[in-house]
Amino acid sequence: MALPRVKICGITSVADALVACAAGADAIGLVFHAPSPRSVSLQQAGEIVRRLPPFVACVGLFVNAPVELMRSVAGELRLTHLQLHGEESPQVVAQLREYRVIKALPVRAGLLAEDVRIWRQAIEQHALDNLCALLLDSDSAVRGGSGRENDWEQIAAVEAAGGFAGMGAIILAGGLHSDNVAAVLRRVHPDAVDVSSGVESAPGIKSAEKIRQFIRQLSRPAAVESPRPLR
Repeated sequence: MALPRVKICGITSVADALVACAAGADAIGLVFHAPSPRSVSLQQAGEIVRRLPPFVACVGLFVNAPVELMRSVAGELRLTHLQLHGEESPQVVAQLREYRVIKALPVRAGLLAEDVRIWRQAIEQHALDNLCALLLDSDSAVRGGSGRENDWEQIAAVEAAGGFAGMGAIILAGGLHSDNVAAVLRRVHPDAVDVSSGVESAPGIKSAEKIRQFIRQLSRPAAVESPRPLR
């Protein structure tokens, strides 16, 4: 039975990146959003990227950033994946066709099914072949690491109704940590999980032990189906 892939987001140092990779992370996230305590400069990001081992993906996280800025950062760091964590439109995704895009959706009360439907329609209308995943985050004004637990019940209901069919990969985020991730995965069957504040000792500072504990929990037996392959 395949396990969900793991992304450790909000990495701010080479040391934290190497700990995450050694623990088994499939991807790390670098935040390019100045208000976040996890934001990194281009210089910091470059140092981290240069030290990553082979086959670990690096995702650049942006919030309502200009397309040219995202292209510039991605080109400088040779990023292949961009995570859009604001109110970016399908047109913005279409302008970033040279990258694989992860679009974050806040799970708003009672609105997830409709929000997913809107993006499904956008994929068809704009041929968004580069939209490789939807990331379902908790509904919070804080972008990229609020620590607020997501609405797992609503997500499970949309999944059970077939609402994620044809949407590519589904990534769960929002208040995940080692004490709840195994239980969440018994209710929802994502392709990947994304954690930031749940593995920190302080905002922007990762805890090696919390990262290890989190990833160990993913190997616990759970009633999950094999996830769909990432595109």
